[in-house]
Amino acid sequence: MTTFHSRTIRRQAFTLVELMIVIAIIGLLVAMLSAAIYKAIIKGKETRNRIEIGQLEVALQQFQQRFGVFPPSRLKLCENFNYYGGTQLDVDSVAFIQKMFTNIDMDVWKGLKPPYGMNWNGNKDPATGADLIARNGGEPNFVILEGDQVLVFCLGGIPA
Repeated sequence: MTTFHSRTIRRQAFTLVELMIVIAIIGLLVAMLSAAIYKAIIKGKETRNRIEIGQLEVALQQFQQRFGVFPPSRLKLCENFNYYGGTQLDVDSVAFIQKMFTNIDMDVWKGLKPPYGMNWNGNKDPATGADLIARNGGEPNFVILEGDQVLVFCLGGIPA
């Protein structure tokens, strides 16, 4: 009598088709995961921006309550009061500075006593009032702040 023995075939490796299917499934999962992560990052940035805008709004309201006006869009800072001319920017800048800095010593700002002018940009020797850094080609030292620079000046203050 003959008996048939079934052979047990042992597989040595995965087939190419099986490997391709697994790689495709992993790729699909990675694509879905990366899309979800990207959306979460975008939402986080939007939330952070919303919070920062809210903080800026609160700071501007506090500034307005304290000084009665919002910061201007342009501001001219001259180290000596006498350097301001008759332009509208000069007149508005002087009025704003005097409103914001109520304790400003006009004799110092006019250069009548030490430290001989306001050192807005940090380039004067406090003892003599001499310019440490020449600016504007020998013209009187001034700086015009615009937009975000005015906000930093008004909301952040000036260094001591």
